Amino acid sequence: MKNFALVILIPAGAGMIAYAGGNAIARAGSGEMPLTVPIVLAAVLGLLVLAASAVVVWLARQVRAAHAYAEDLAAVRIPDLTRRVRAGEPVDPATALPPPMGGPFAPLGNAVRAIACHAVDAVAAETISRDAQQLALRVGRDNQTLLHRQLSMLDEVESRETDPDELARLFTIDHLAARMRRNVEKHLTLSGSTPARRWRKPVPMLDVLRAAAAEADDYHRVEVVPVSGPILLGRALIDVTHLLAELVDNALAAAPGRPVRVVCTPMRGECLITVRDVGRGIDPDTLDAANELLRAPAAATAEQRGHGLHVAARLAQRRGITITLQTGPQGSTATVLLPADLLVEATGPAANRAATSGPARPRRGAEAIR
Repeated sequence: MKNFALVILIPAGAGMIAYAGGNAIARAGSGEMPLTVPIVLAAVLGLLVLAASAVVVWLARQVRAAHAYAEDLAAVRIPDLTRRVRAGEPVDPATALPPPMGGPFAPLGNAVRAIACHAVDAVAAETISRDAQQLALRVGRDNQTLLHRQLSMLDEVESRETDPDELARLFTIDHLAARMRRNVEKHLTLSGSTPARRWRKPVPMLDVLRAAAAEADDYHRVEVVPVSGPILLGRALIDVTHLLAELVDNALAAAPGRPVRVVCTPMRGECLITVRDVGRGIDPDTLDAANELLRAPAAATAEQRGHGLHVAARLAQRRGITITLQTGPQGSTATVLLPADLLVEATGPAANRAATSGPARPRRGAEAIR
């Protein structure tokens, strides 16, 4: 700060002395003062000008040095450290980055160096997080593959089993494996990935609804109303089934011991699905927060992340599906609007496929979409 003050004060002082010197010379010329006074003033003025010039030159060198230091960090050292960090080398930026030289700009250099250290640390943290995420995704996909194989083997065993009691036990194991697979796919969805499981053929909506209901924990309380007509494209089958399963689970938790009703209504090329419970309802603040989450899953709070509604919102966003929650004295309703581009026109036997209304079954309702 003192050097900056000199840069301002010295030229100002020199200007004042120059003014005084010129005035003194004029007065000496008129005989009002001796001639030696202007000479002394001129000498002092010359010394001040030389001092000011020296300070300006010194400050210019300091500015160039500070600029060179910042440019070296930005163009050479930080990219090199970033490359080493991403290559897996252990790097300590506080040691690897040289401190700035002294001078009036040393505090600025230290600030730039601190920013550079934080930037390298951020890259290191991002690299570790990305590697951990990739590892978790690989493990998740491996688990998904193993669970799919397990479910296929259970299908074979169930098809050969004739004892009702043993068959019931196998259905229970099958149900647990299907729920485990959904948890794995939930993890993949929240990680920004897509499940490896794919489906190509269109599926009647009745099978989709039953498959979603059958993955619920207490599937006996889920009633799927029969529907004829709507056919879901195979490319959206896994996401829509998972989305509906999360909403069914949410409804079952909201109304313990009470039934949950799933209804599908075709409407002008689109399809409206409602998941209705008869619980206590949702308070207005919680309802607003839930609907906001369903509209903008990326803005989920830490408490909302990983919740079933968050997963449903992410899946809906991926497929252009709209989900809305409503509540009233008789319970709450989740409304799912499937767009026309996920549906095909039902023709042939699939158009008339329906069954009697009743509770979901643990496996046979999901058999069509293994």
